[in-house]
Amino acid sequence: MISKYIGMSVAVNVGYLLCTSECFLIDANVFRTRYANGNMKIILFDDGNLEKIDAKSWIAGNGWWCEVVSKDETTAVNWLIEDKTQGVLIVR
Repeated sequence: MISKYIGMSVAVNVGYLLCTSECFLIDANVFRTRYANGNMKIILFDDGNLEKIDAKSWIAGNGWWCEVVSKDETTAVNWLIEDKTQGVLIVR
């Protein structure tokens, strides 16, 4: 699911992918792509599994902006929308 989204986002306008931590755990290596660009915006809903494996460090270490937020966070959401960098929000 995430790989397909990133593949489609290489050449199209910004789109947002919402997915669960289960999807991320199946497809985590996709963040190592050299084709990542500002069109790629992903929001991951964490059920606790992403915190255990330190997903934020993995994603950021592969050149993506990544932030962990609570459900009522608006500053990071606005940044994700406005910034020209590929980004991931992990919502807990």
